[in-house]
Amino acid sequence: MTVPAFALGRTAVSFADYDRFAEATDRKKPDDDAGWGRGERPVIRVSLGDARAYAAWLSEQTGQRYRLP
Repeated sequence: MTVPAFALGRTAVSFADYDRFAEATDRKKPDDDAGWGRGERPVIRVSLGDARAYAAWLSEQTGQRYRLP
């Protein structure tokens, strides 16, 4: 069996990364950071649908095929 080529981020998606996606696609930004802070911290409390949409958006932005692992 062969797995088709795909790209995988080396780090978690940060709040800053996700916020750029949310602004570009008119999606709601996660409200709650559970007191951890935002910025470069890993984004939390996003739905599976939003995570998939982020991967699709990132693929469009970079020309690489991103998907959830």
